[in-house]
Amino acid sequence: MSRSISVSCVVMVFALALAWSPAHGGPDCGELPAGRNPEPSLIAAAIEECSGRHGVPTEIIKGVAFQESGVQQWRSNGRLVINPVDCGFGMMQLTGSTAASFDIDRLKRDWRYNLDAGVTVLRRKWDRAE
Repeated sequence: MSRSISVSCVVMVFALALAWSPAHGGPDCGELPAGRNPEPSLIAAAIEECSGRHGVPTEIIKGVAFQESGVQQWRSNGRLVINPVDCGFGMMQLTGSTAASFDIDRLKRDWRYNLDAGVTVLRRKWDRAE
């Protein structure tokens, strides 16, 4: 009995994954540029700069970037980090109307812009929470 339930669960999860993929009716995330991540020291310096400019602690920025993308704009194979379910792009994974308030093409191609846009959103949320 439990084996058939396990098989059913695996089949159901696989079917849901297919249903959410762009090839099977998911959202069209547009052109997905290839690229290469900068050295970690450049990312760390950019996070420090964004922290000072926006007044968001570096630990918060690093935590969000790690959770969203592993602090990377591109995978090791050069493909853009993207969530195909909601078209979250790059390092900070901005989506939907939040992403639309920025230059979508730059969010995909420019890791610094993606980081700064994400920190801008964090600052807005921080202000609303206060």
